[in-house]
Amino acid sequence: MKKKYLAFLLSAAVLTASLPSTAFAAHMVRGNQDVVWVFDGENITAEGFPAEYNGDTVYMSYWQHDENWSAIPFTGHEFTAKVKNGKASFRLDGKEKDGLYQMNAEFESNGTFMTGFLKDAGYFRIVNGETAPALARYEEKNLEDYTNLRGDSEALKFALEPYYTDNAASQKIIDNKAAEITAGITDPYEKAAAIFEWVTNNVAYADSGYSSDPVTVLKDKKAICVGYTNLTNALLRSVGIPALFTSGAAGHTPESMVGHSWTTAYIDQRPVMIDSTWGSWNTFENGKFNWRDYNAPHWFDASLHSFSQTHNIWEFDGTTSYYYKAEMLPAPQKVYASSAKLQVNGTPVSVGAYTINGNTYFKLRDLAAVLNGTGSQFSVAYDNALSSITLQAGEAYLPVGTEGKAAAAPPASASESLSPLFINGERCYPTAYLIHGNNYFKLRDLGDIFGFSVGWDSATSTITVETE
Repeated sequence: MKKKYLAFLLSAAVLTASLPSTAFAAHMVRGNQDVVWVFDGENITAEGFPAEYNGDTVYMSYWQHDENWSAIPFTGHEFTAKVKNGKASFRLDGKEKDGLYQMNAEFESNGTFMTGFLKDAGYFRIVNGETAPALARYEEKNLEDYTNLRGDSEALKFALEPYYTDNAASQKIIDNKAAEITAGITDPYEKAAAIFEWVTNNVAYADSGYSSDPVTVLKDKKAICVGYTNLTNALLRSVGIPALFTSGAAGHTPESMVGHSWTTAYIDQRPVMIDSTWGSWNTFENGKFNWRDYNAPHWFDASLHSFSQTHNIWEFDGTTSYYYKAEMLPAPQKVYASSAKLQVNGTPVSVGAYTINGNTYFKLRDLAAVLNGTGSQFSVAYDNALSSITLQAGEAYLPVGTEGKAAAAPPASASESLSPLFINGERCYPTAYLIHGNNYFKLRDLGDIFGFSVGWDSATSTITVETE
């Protein structure tokens, strides 16, 4: 499975990659996990097939919709094309009326039809005989919802809570199964893919006698969407992947939309949409299991465009009544200048600090500089593209010239930093605040990680750090 490293930075600038964009003069493109659809005048081209698919046949059909997203009868068109030099191109027949159209595409390779590879065919418009991509039915609304997803430490810790917080025996069953499924896998994305594959292959959609409890679903191997989602989320959280229960409606036509649930995981600093229910074609009907050899892998990490053709998000929540919404971000906190002094291994050091909620916060690079050369030293790297911070224990810190300066006058308030933090390659969630463009942390949080002790001398108002 191809791995994606697109960043999700909790801003509208990120998911706008799902919107139409202009590239290579007048060509309009829409990207997906595997191919890029290019809309160029009267032609529609799928580009990016690996070389091994050259010569295979691609089937493309499209039909017109009205502005209520309902299909208009007798407007279908079908084409075939051969993959050549990684491309399959279709020339429209010129008889189409201006309006909104939906595409469907699949290709035949070695006698097998495959649709996931072409999952972003989606919608396009014809205006004055020219083609251009169009947003999917719920794409604009879903884009706004996913843009507003929280990424602060409180929210991510919530999305990592074990499913069974008060039932150790049940949680152990989940932990054991998650460990079994992901054995030998270290990459979080691949762990999530393995969990999706296991659930879709081993659980059947039931017409009766189903449960939504993950352990029961494991035992009975049947569920409806809530059970599929709860089991997927429980397994993901067990291996350290934040996962949210996402509710909404889904259907292939406006008339068929019904209540539904699926998973929103948080991997590679972006939301990954996972619908284990639609990914599974197994059924339990009239007391009998019907196991399929083929399920639908394209419902793991579906693109926003593809997903929004059939899924309309209502809300993100977890296994409690805690709703996971942007308006619940922690309120900005009052910031004060700190009068505390700092001493490292008996030597006074001069760094600025602020006080928030009775705790003293120091600039991360100041702390890295004063700990450099000790047994608790760590390096600091910042990724501008991902807005992420990476710390590595034991590595020397390389100064950037901003260390050791006096703290500027405190702002009236500060908000929690949303920059993802990775320490020794693992995602960590200590509380930090963004003040004057810098990230400030509590000493005790970092001390627990990098192995230094923190003390307080009330007589001299001095914070003491010992690295030995």
